[in-house]
Amino acid sequence: DFVAYLVKRIKADHEDVMNTSRDIMEMARENMKNVSRIHHAVLRMLEAHSFSEFIEIITSDLAAMLDLDICTLVVEADDGVIPHIHIQGIRMVPAGTIERWMAGSPTLLQDHISGIEAIYGGGATLVQSQALVRVDIMQGTPTALLAFGSRHPDTFADGQGTEHVTFLARVVERIFRAWLQVPIKG
Repeated sequence: DFVAYLVKRIKADHEDVMNTSRDIMEMARENMKNVSRIHHAVLRMLEAHSFSEFIEIITSDLAAMLDLDICTLVVEADDGVIPHIHIQGIRMVPAGTIERWMAGSPTLLQDHISGIEAIYGGGATLVQSQALVRVDIMQGTPTALLAFGSRHPDTFADGQGTEHVTFLARVVERIFRAWLQVPIKG
């Protein structure tokens, strides 16, 4: 019966539209939660009373603020010394390591991975997806990156938008420059 077929088809189409609408609404809600978390993190970093507190916020507090499992700041330093910085909590790797990981990209999102010990230390076994974002403090400073790790294999995935983590990295750069009393780039 043609009418019954059309009614069934219209009901199925309606169900698809409703499911898609629910998915879009859920995605929008999640996006707004992420924006709110980023804003909270930025305000907290701006409230730091010392450079060491700023680094501690990145390496200790940021993960909880962003609802992630681990956040680290990784800096290239062949001799284990980072110029102008004498703070615990920063992960150090040999020169060229970050470029090898990033392969020329400013951001890298990966899902269903095993965490890298050089980035996450003892927390590496926990990490199953990650976002890596270059941090460019100023010309002449060592290459650095922010690493965000999650135990959930689908938290970060290639093809997702990187606007939020990129914005956070740009804020970190500017706060670094302020603490190191370096002029902000134009």
